[in-house]
Amino acid sequence: MPSENPLGLSDNEIMAAVQELCQTGETDLLGGGVSTVVLADELGLEQTSVEDRVRYLVERGRLVRVWGARPSPPYRPRQSYLPADMVEDDSTRLSERL
Repeated sequence: MPSENPLGLSDNEIMAAVQELCQTGETDLLGGGVSTVVLADELGLEQTSVEDRVRYLVERGRLVRVWGARPSPPYRPRQSYLPADMVEDDSTRLSERL
């Protein structure tokens, strides 16, 4: 059974939001994934709550942490997240599995 976060969203609901944001192109530049800022906005949650859940999903192998760049100025590098099944080959990305 999926783990629930304190705010009541299941892991599957969070994963569905990440997948939808990837499909609509709401990802970081340079091969990045969905940032916790974008995910928090999509889910209507605080960023710190989203960061905790994303960390949990990375630890479970459901998400992979990748590097990209913010899609707006100042275009700085930052970590973002992709569903593990969307990452074909870790050697082709700057990614980490925790």
